[in-house]
Amino acid sequence: MSTERGAEGRAAVVIGAGHAGVTAATALRERGWTGHVVLLGAEDRAPYQRPPLSKGYLSGRESEHDFQLTSTTSLERRGIEYRQGVQAIDIDRERRRVLDSEGGALAYSALILATGARARRLGVPGEELIGVHSLRSADDAVALRARFAAARRIVIVGGGYLGLEVAAAASAHGDVTVLERTSQLLHRSASAPIASRLAAGHRHRGVRILYNAAIAAFEGIDGRIARAVLADGRILQADLVVVAVGAEPDCRLAARAGLAVDRGVVVDDRLRAADPHIRAIGDCARCPNAHAARPILLQSVQNAVDHARYVASDLADGERAPYEALAWFWSRQYDLNLQIAGIADPDDGVVLVDSQEHDKTVAVRVRDGLITAVETLNSPGVHVRARRLLAQGPVALDRAATSRLSA
Repeated sequence: MSTERGAEGRAAVVIGAGHAGVTAATALRERGWTGHVVLLGAEDRAPYQRPPLSKGYLSGRESEHDFQLTSTTSLERRGIEYRQGVQAIDIDRERRRVLDSEGGALAYSALILATGARARRLGVPGEELIGVHSLRSADDAVALRARFAAARRIVIVGGGYLGLEVAAAASAHGDVTVLERTSQLLHRSASAPIASRLAAGHRHRGVRILYNAAIAAFEGIDGRIARAVLADGRILQADLVVVAVGAEPDCRLAARAGLAVDRGVVVDDRLRAADPHIRAIGDCARCPNAHAARPILLQSVQNAVDHARYVASDLADGERAPYEALAWFWSRQYDLNLQIAGIADPDDGVVLVDSQEHDKTVAVRVRDGLITAVETLNSPGVHVRARRLLAQGPVALDRAATSRLSA
């Protein structure tokens, strides 16, 4: 039987129980939202963090308990109704209701889409073989870690953040080969000098990196992965494959509801979708950014949390100035701590800032004489200074800026 909740007074429904959704729900309470708050989580477990899945947990240093984001008890104490294992099926925008997988109808005055992203598939033959994994969910990480113990020949498709973090964890278990379809690791998100340092770190641990390597198919024996076939005809033996070729924003619900979707749910500079009662945040939202030349989709914990806190404040406190937080990112591989402040285009220039310490690197990205981003390896102090510097607005690359960004 259909039920309807939250019909009286203000009610906020948050769809998605990742970092963005949980932060939005809790921040609403912190900002004094007194109406009903419902958090829908499609997975049948308590909310959890995604970054540890490819870092501490996959490497064996952490347990499942360590990646828990919050408990159901903590959510209840904050007055948040957490609906575990419940999916949003449709949005009735005219009546302002969310229809869920249990036959319920949740009324809302504010709806927050925090639907995240899905692992992108290659779409090649053999991708369904046993032993071919992706890594997006906690269940994915649990299954992959269990396979590491018996794996001897591990192929990782994708030389981005996720692929390299998986390679770092896998290197302790077997022979690891990373396939990168371009001529550079992190080709869309880091400069050539930083990518070169990371590649050297992986090679030093025995990881083989093949560039300009595209997958044509996977082949198996008795339904299990046995070989990866490259587009140029090369064949790699494999008993475990991890496909890490990025993530696609999950816009299915928004599209069904008739909201504007363009490689993400399209939102304005206050994170409002085409419907003023609906916001989209985190990995599924494409929004204007004061530090970029065009609307962008950012998939990072920092972006998800900043979006969530902004929307909660905007809803609870009234209209705010446009969202303009500076983006920053991080990745840890072995003893290499990569941190990036700002948003650079692949063709932005690169200026290396000299360092007296051989294990540190600072690369400044430049466009039209202005700093667009600062990339650091093992220089957390510089990263913090870079965030403070870039948050103030456009910064010219001059002696004063270079001095502040010196390791």
